[in-house]
Amino acid sequence: MRTTDDLPCGALEFADDGRIAHANAALHADLGYARDELVGVPIDTILPAGARIFMLTHLRPMLQLHGRVDEAY
Repeated sequence: MRTTDDLPCGALEFADDGRIAHANAALHADLGYARDELVGVPIDTILPAGARIFMLTHLRPMLQLHGRVDEAY
């Protein structure tokens, strides 16, 4: 069975409260964090201002409406 750790790009999962539940190996490497150092951290702390605004105005509403976001660029 494949996991997000098999992906060549960074991927993460976060809880309803905005805290990171899982980050894959590629994201840790890209951001320079040690393994599992991001778990439990609010996602806002790793996002620049523009991405935080996008998260609040687009991603969170889609999550609340549909329960998922398949892709975001």
